[in-house]
Amino acid sequence: MNNARPLKLQGLIVTYLANLWNGLLGATRIHTGWRWLDVLGLVGAILALTTFLLNRDLMRMGEILMLLTFVLGFGAALRALGRDPVFWTFLLWVGVLTTAAVVGVLLPEVRDDYDAINNIRHWARLGWVPLVAWLLGGQLRVVFTVLIGYVLCWFALTLPVIDLGYLQAGLGGSRLDFGTGNPHRASLPFLLSLIILTYLARDLIGPMSQRRVLLGLRLAVWLIAVCYAIFGLMSAQGMGSWIGSLAALLIGIVAVVRHQRHRIRSRSAIAISLLAVAGPILVAVTAVSLFSDGIESRLDTLGGGIAELREGEIAPYGNVGRRYHLWQFGIEKVAERPILGYGPETMRHVIEPDRHGVHGGHLHSSYMDLLFSVGVLGSTLFAVFIFLVARSVCRSVRQGWLPYRYGALFFALLAGFAAANLFESYITSSHFWPHLALILGVFYSPYLWNRLDHRNQPEGSEAPG
Repeated sequence: MNNARPLKLQGLIVTYLANLWNGLLGATRIHTGWRWLDVLGLVGAILALTTFLLNRDLMRMGEILMLLTFVLGFGAALRALGRDPVFWTFLLWVGVLTTAAVVGVLLPEVRDDYDAINNIRHWARLGWVPLVAWLLGGQLRVVFTVLIGYVLCWFALTLPVIDLGYLQAGLGGSRLDFGTGNPHRASLPFLLSLIILTYLARDLIGPMSQRRVLLGLRLAVWLIAVCYAIFGLMSAQGMGSWIGSLAALLIGIVAVVRHQRHRIRSRSAIAISLLAVAGPILVAVTAVSLFSDGIESRLDTLGGGIAELREGEIAPYGNVGRRYHLWQFGIEKVAERPILGYGPETMRHVIEPDRHGVHGGHLHSSYMDLLFSVGVLGSTLFAVFIFLVARSVCRSVRQGWLPYRYGALFFALLAGFAAANLFESYITSSHFWPHLALILGVFYSPYLWNRLDHRNQPEGSEAPG
């Protein structure tokens, strides 16, 4: 009798993995003409989008598989993306990057070792959204797999450093980096992981009709994962990520209230809406109380910097002082070259360490970095790129191609990511480039493929749901 339970659990895991593999195979579309190539591209996209924080070599392998699929299936890709506005915006983005990089090569401030071709290649990754959307095939199970795979890879990277002393240090107010070398590198993935786990709770926990043992096990694992993500977010102490979590919380509350108001009776809707508001607020208050020492330390640092700023004398050190001098410098430089900027990756050439107190190659704000690197033209194109995807996600939800909770998840991830980039250079940092392909490309895929299904159907027929 004692051996029965482990066997059942082992069989359950094997069955789940087999169903997942069969589901992924079923999710591939014959869109290149060769099934093996479609599977290759799908595996490459999943690798590139999930492992980039865990292992850079795995990420690069995934990128190679993606590009190989695109090249070998170029005719099919062109038929799918040839009239896609997001794809053409991506091509314009590459054109602006190329022009800005050529400008950077000619500037006297930029050193001779500026590698324009390599920098164009790097920054082009920010616009890989249409390629990712095409390779993923528009299937919801693949969207779920990529999002959860990202969380699992991040946990696999950071959990080995956790022990009792580490937990005590985080709860005691210490700022932790979880083995990444920089707390800011840990802050954003924990934010996005928490948002994914929260918004996909229904999918992760499963239906109430399943066996109680299985329901309890899935619920326990989900709660542990959420608690770990909260611990990581709070103890990494990223101010932008904290603001991002509040933005995601607000979007979640509004989404639940609107959804329930239209779907069920008013009395039940009020009760569920109140629960949706009270539950997250209770969790937030609990987290704030547990990590009060760390929050107080960060606020004291911020308050001291603001006080120095008011007095008119602030050194280029510390969180506030460094950003103040860098942003002032960035504004001055953008004013000199507002249209195309100085070119991607030129900040490390132009920033003066003696004047700005830093030796890094960014301005501690992705939006300042974009203006500095590609000017108003490139930054506007970048905003249009995001707008097109966001509008497509809204249409996918209205058409029923994307479940409501996935649409809300997209906007929560986008809001959290946008807020986190106010004070850090996540968008323009090599550690975080694939995040935009993850957030935008994954959720754009259902719209791209369902639109293709509609376009390819005979007139008068209905597209598959």
